Amino acid sequence: MNKGFYLLLTAAMTLSALSLQAGKVIKVLAIGNSFSRDAVEQNLYELAHAQGDSLVIGNAYIGGCSIDRHWNNVLTGKRDYQYRKIVGGTLTNRKHMNIEDIVVDEPWDIITVQQCSPTSGLDTSYTHLYDLVNYVRNMATNTRAKIGFHKTWAYAQSSTHKAFPNYHCNQFEMFRSIQQAVHKEVDPNVFAMVIPCAEAIQMGRAELGDTLCKDGYHLSVACGRYIAACTWCEVLTGKDVTLNSWHPAFLNPQSAAVARRAAHQAVAQEQSDKIQPCCWADGLFFERMPRHASRAKKKKLKCNGRKIVALTYRTPLPDSLKCLALPDYKVGDGAAWQEVIQKKLKLKNQ
Repeated sequence: MNKGFYLLLTAAMTLSALSLQAGKVIKVLAIGNSFSRDAVEQNLYELAHAQGDSLVIGNAYIGGCSIDRHWNNVLTGKRDYQYRKIVGGTLTNRKHMNIEDIVVDEPWDIITVQQCSPTSGLDTSYTHLYDLVNYVRNMATNTRAKIGFHKTWAYAQSSTHKAFPNYHCNQFEMFRSIQQAVHKEVDPNVFAMVIPCAEAIQMGRAELGDTLCKDGYHLSVACGRYIAACTWCEVLTGKDVTLNSWHPAFLNPQSAAVARRAAHQAVAQEQSDKIQPCCWADGLFFERMPRHASRAKKKKLKCNGRKIVALTYRTPLPDSLKCLALPDYKVGDGAAWQEVIQKKLKLKNQ
């Protein structure tokens, strides 16, 4: 074989191998509000870049914008948006944009929508969700664009947000309401993905304390936004974020590891259809044993050939731990388990 031809063939094969190993280029647009700004404008590009992926990130931003307002902007063409866009790690901001101009600006691979935080847990507020989704689908220049839903977080327990009374100023109630509303309103046959920042933030709070909001509702610049970005990164790229060691210099490595683990666990839970609980406590099922379980009375129970541990405490579980419980719709054999628990522990209305 001619030596020159051999060298050219070797080079071509090397380039081909490198291209196969190269990371993804993903173009993602969030149609959101300040909670999408918290999640995608800091750390997300850097996390993806560190694992070999490249993102083009767009944010159709209006502070506090609800699904209804987005839909009204579709109907009226209002130029109310800031189009905040990150390319190559650099953020640009174009003001007075309308939603159509933003949607057609790039052949987006993924377009996400979300509800505003005051009504995120109220299923009656999702009336125009599919109007908005259908519009986005029809306008997208990439006919294969996937639609995602960003499930946002509950407020800090100390929050003074004027909408917190919608949930009796209770973080656990707000969190559960968000879970139930999204489960009811977000059809998995329409949405290719749900980005579970609600669960990731709660899992982070369980280890780091209720310190992840800077003002009671927006995420802290350090760890709160990092957890959200880790969650988005794993969902968008499909790569285990716990294997990604990048974190901002001002965040200590221990907190960063907790954040990545919280994001990964939240994504794994969201993407699982049914989960077998390991224990039951205070009327709730848990995938993992809650802290302080050693202080509880334990009783082993069996149902359909599976085992769990029922825990009874002298005092109720704190809300921070209750938020780690599996939602009812994720519990395998949930009704059968409840029947066994009521019978064995002689409980009522659990």
